[in-house]
Amino acid sequence: MTGRRGQGHGKDRGDDTALWHRVAKEIAPLPEKAKRKTGKIVRPPPEAAIPEKAAKPKPVKLPAPAPAPAKPAPPRLPELSHGVAPGLDAASLERLRRGKMPVEAKLDLHGHTLEAAHKALAAFIAAAWERERRALLVITGKGGRPGADGGAPRATLRQSVPRWLNEPGLRAKILAFTQAQPKHGGAGALYVLLRKKR
Repeated sequence: MTGRRGQGHGKDRGDDTALWHRVAKEIAPLPEKAKRKTGKIVRPPPEAAIPEKAAKPKPVKLPAPAPAPAKPAPPRLPELSHGVAPGLDAASLERLRRGKMPVEAKLDLHGHTLEAAHKALAAFIAAAWERERRALLVITGKGGRPGADGGAPRATLRQSVPRWLNEPGLRAKILAFTQAQPKHGGAGALYVLLRKKR
């Protein structure tokens, strides 16, 4: 029985092979439309539909940031002179002229060089303003002595102090100045009225 099975199996295999060759000769390929309907053939999408590699974005040059606007300079205050005080009411100016405001601090510049006097005046005004003093007395002396060569009088503190009081660093703290009354030094001294510290 075993021998028969083996023999029969070999015979069947030969018959199958012959049959397959005959069928393969008779097969014709399907037309294109039929292939699409069957869904067995999958075609890749056309090249246009394949996304290309994304190009690297070009760096965008941003405009340079605009420079920060410069802080506007504080408005220049009008120049002060003896008894001329823009922004101060007439009654207060009159009290200052007459020496009716109590003197809260005093600076005597006698014997100072111009350079030393300038520094001393700036420090005196700044300290008085910090301490919220208002009415000050600055003694300059009358000056007017001739120069070393006997020529025109040299620059004096009396001439220089009003100019220094109008310099931006000091002027911002000062409301007014005027010549002092005789009891406080007359033409050789000044009353100086400071602004209120804010």
